[in-house]
Amino acid sequence: MPNGIIDRIPLLKLVRRGEHSSKDAQKTTPTGLVRGISSLSPEYADPSLSDLVEYYRRDEYVGYTVEAFATRTVGMGFFLTGEQPRALKLVDNLCRANRLHLLLHWKIARDVWLSGNAFINTVPSEKVTTLHYLPLSSFYNVLRDQGGNVESYVQQWGGNRKFLGSDEVWHYRWNPVDEDPFGEGLVNRLARPGKGYQTEQKKTRKRPPYLQMREKRIDNAHRILARYQPRHAYTGVPSAQLDSFVSQLNTLEPEQDFATDFELKIEEAKMDPRTRFESLLDLLDRMDVVGLHNPMLRLITLAGFTFASSQAAMETIEPEIRMMQRFIKEQDEALFAKVLEQHGGSPDLANVELHWGVPERPELLIADIINAYRTGLELGNPIITREEAREMLREVGWIVKEGPKPESVYAGKQTHEGHFIALKGKVYAISETFWRYLREIREPPPLMKAPKVMVKEDE
Repeated sequence: MPNGIIDRIPLLKLVRRGEHSSKDAQKTTPTGLVRGISSLSPEYADPSLSDLVEYYRRDEYVGYTVEAFATRTVGMGFFLTGEQPRALKLVDNLCRANRLHLLLHWKIARDVWLSGNAFINTVPSEKVTTLHYLPLSSFYNVLRDQGGNVESYVQQWGGNRKFLGSDEVWHYRWNPVDEDPFGEGLVNRLARPGKGYQTEQKKTRKRPPYLQMREKRIDNAHRILARYQPRHAYTGVPSAQLDSFVSQLNTLEPEQDFATDFELKIEEAKMDPRTRFESLLDLLDRMDVVGLHNPMLRLITLAGFTFASSQAAMETIEPEIRMMQRFIKEQDEALFAKVLEQHGGSPDLANVELHWGVPERPELLIADIINAYRTGLELGNPIITREEAREMLREVGWIVKEGPKPESVYAGKQTHEGHFIALKGKVYAISETFWRYLREIREPPPLMKAPKVMVKEDE
């Protein structure tokens, strides 16, 4: 077990405990009805999280979609900004020590897209320094109080059962329907049977889950390829042997033959050659695509899907990707705030924020640097100092010799207040202008271009 981040980066008490605190408001029992009825009534995920994990492992549509969406969500990485360097350093080290920058974030995004849930074990719960990924399939049920607040998460895995308190688990719960204790992912609907309907004989019928139907279609196609099996009618079976004959016949695989000691007449029930199932199979395949929210599946599997159509299809994915990024960002920042409070800091004053992608610097023109310096001299209030201007000129390629350093207008002012960015394990001070630039909502990165070899050009 690691010694913990706080042992390596001691964090001074930035403010008095409780001052400018961002702690959640005190929980109160709601006056309306909520889903949490009693801790004696455990609530289960529907479908089970272990079933969803198995579909991810075994269904190529599910696996491709979840991995593609997770990559688009967290694959570009992130960086942190804040207003107190020690607090920013603490959070940055927490992320790096627990590999949140890549591996852990990937697992979180994968599980949330798959099932609407991801679970992280925060250790120790009273002063978090370590984040452990908890297997999705291990979560069995949840116990909640009458106010709907989680009392315990119940894990069941390998014959062992474990109860975890709500303070030990950081639950990424996406899109909980009807205040369910579990979230809702892409695959949940496809793994559920239909609601059911009444037949004329007053019997209730339910369609099987779409993913189950898909697996059966693939299995049937395999059997047809292995050996085409038409329907048959068997005549001439002695009455005394009819039951045993039917019993033996039902044990045969479609491709197996049999032998009898009596004369048997077999008539093939032929299908009308005009019957076609292409439209029905295409409809069921479309249901899989719609359920997974992934039109890219049509690009890969459907001939004639044009390049322009593929680009339009990918644009429909972007709003969902952006929404998921905002959700994970909000959850991460809430976790950072909890860690800062536990280590004596103030989340409000530290203002640690997560930003997706890599920090981009605005394009600097030489004229802009010189004008900024001259304008400050004319106004008597420097926008940038002489040394800052010389450093910027060096960065854009000018060869500027080192000269005597004049007394800075900021000499004597030692302060930790300002704006900072964490990059590659180090914390750097940044200007107000750059700070504002980083926090602006800029255009998202260009969409992935569909390979032209996979599609035909529009006419």
